[in-house]
Amino acid sequence: MESHLVEFAGLPGSGKSAVSQALAALLERRGVAVSTPRHDLDHRSAPPARLARKVAYAVAGALRQPGRAGRWLGTAIQSGQPSLGVLCAVAANWLQLGEIMRRCVARPGVHLFDEGLLQGLWSAGYEARAQHEVWPQLVRCLEEVLPPRLVVIVMDAAPAQVRQRLKRREVAASRLDRDLARGKRDAAWLRAVTVWDDAGSRERTALPSIGFTTRGRRQRRRRW
Repeated sequence: MESHLVEFAGLPGSGKSAVSQALAALLERRGVAVSTPRHDLDHRSAPPARLARKVAYAVAGALRQPGRAGRWLGTAIQSGQPSLGVLCAVAANWLQLGEIMRRCVARPGVHLFDEGLLQGLWSAGYEARAQHEVWPQLVRCLEEVLPPRLVVIVMDAAPAQVRQRLKRREVAASRLDRDLARGKRDAAWLRAVTVWDDAGSRERTALPSIGFTTRGRRQRRRRW
């Protein structure tokens, strides 16, 4: 059996994890070899072990392709992240996602990601002060690390529904969660939606080889 990677992409709270886990359970019942590597890393490891594994993935990815890692870090710096801490988090997140996906390519089965490289691209743009200036470089970095077979399912949930889900979360799992909790509601939400819309349109234009499927509010599907 070949390796097939599927990424669920969308705003935090759009249902990526819930749908990916439901699909994983369905595939398992049908006897399909399936894994959810990023979800397992985030939810089945204690915080110290989780952090250590993520750092190990990021370091492995950087050492394996130092040129690519350097280009990504340079682009992340040019993007104008709000702080050194955010810059390091964005850079490390991208490197570890790329390394996890690379390893899955070598393993037969269906590998479901509730956070993948396209989501990493949104994360890089969320607080970037020079977002529009560096989008071409960000997309080129994405092209360099994309696996040979990738299907992206875009979660197109209603904004009001997404905001309600985020309010019900007990733990602030993303920077958008934390910004909303700090009272930056309208500004944070507008920035998140704008960056996602911009990223999605640019990805579909620049990366026509990816199979994009939208899981919309009316449960209809489109292919680009």
